Amino acid sequence: MRTDRRTYADLAHLVGGAARPDGIRPTPDGVWVATTTAHALALLRENELVTTIDTGTLLPIPCRTDGGNRLFATLADTHGPPLGEALASKSVRTTVALIEEASHARRTRHDGGAPA
Repeated sequence: MRTDRRTYADLAHLVGGAARPDGIRPTPDGVWVATTTAHALALLRENELVTTIDTGTLLPIPCRTDGGNRLFATLADTHGPPLGEALASKSVRTTVALIEEASHARRTRHDGGAPA
């Protein structure tokens, strides 16, 4: 069986060596990638970095669009420890951030966790 698999974008090269994807969401403008270890959401298009949104100390996990110009991302706050340890000790707090893609302004709706 033959596949026509090819690299769409080299995440480590475009965002940084620490970047590891946790969730992706294709859009007409490219692919949004939640880069947990690089603390950023990245919009990639055919091996080009279109834009990034820094998440500070928060770890972006899944991201999703509403089909329009808004991006939603789940952000995890471990309060310091690595994500695996924080999950095991049940000390992770999460928020859902709403990002308007057109302006990249960040507004946050959250579940009581730390604001994004």
